[in-house]
Amino acid sequence: MLGKTVLAVSFIAGAIALANYSEDHLTARDTSSNSSQTITQLPKTTQKYQGIVGNVNDVAQQITVRIATPDIPSFGSGVIIARDGNTYYVATARHVVQDRKEYQIITDDGETHKLDNATISESDAYDFAVFSFNSNKDYTVATLGNYTVGANDEQVVFVSGFPKNSSPNRVITTGKVTSRDRTSFRTKDANSFVSITPDSPGLLYTNISYKGMSGGAVLDSEGRLVGINTAAENELYLEGDFEEYSLGYSLGVPIQDVISFLNQSQLNTESI
Repeated sequence: MLGKTVLAVSFIAGAIALANYSEDHLTARDTSSNSSQTITQLPKTTQKYQGIVGNVNDVAQQITVRIATPDIPSFGSGVIIARDGNTYYVATARHVVQDRKEYQIITDDGETHKLDNATISESDAYDFAVFSFNSNKDYTVATLGNYTVGANDEQVVFVSGFPKNSSPNRVITTGKVTSRDRTSFRTKDANSFVSITPDSPGLLYTNISYKGMSGGAVLDSEGRLVGINTAAENELYLEGDFEEYSLGYSLGVPIQDVISFLNQSQLNTESI
């Protein structure tokens, strides 16, 4: 009964969120790309969700950070995943921070924190990276859902991140995970998600994500972090200007791979 309730509430919330969009420019593989395209309309930040969706959204708001550059106020997204004293560790997609720009991290309280590029640690196997910033404030750290996600096609997940536009607002989208053993033939073509391998087929889900949401949180219905959002299938459509339309699948790095990377990196954290 609870599973049916989750699905019903989640898809209603998804419909509400999507109804607030018009003239969208949907995701490309690199959702932090320097493309000039922007999201023209976003859900209002005053919108209130109820029930399970509201609870997950409250968690997502506290743990999702915005990654900005001097030129782009919403260059990418990240998730606070651990803490060691006044040092906070943030997970994101590797392609968001690989160019070593002058990144700034904006937390939920509106505080801006400078990212020291020397703290960036990148995965060689996945589109995933971790960096840190220092603060004497208390920020919420994500609860890690350390279990196998996508054992069936019924699990609802939520993606939280900051779409790239001139006045970025965080959004949350809903969808369902597709089984990991089916990812290789459910994608558009062989080039859709090059990071899918037999050893790590990735986390595939139906959530829509937008430019700037790379590195954002993938959460389960209890608000636990189960992956890092990294990419999405898309097609380009030409009518005047190019527009990018989502085909309905997005890809993330599963939480098990994230934890494995953190352990191998021997980061001193309180929550890992």
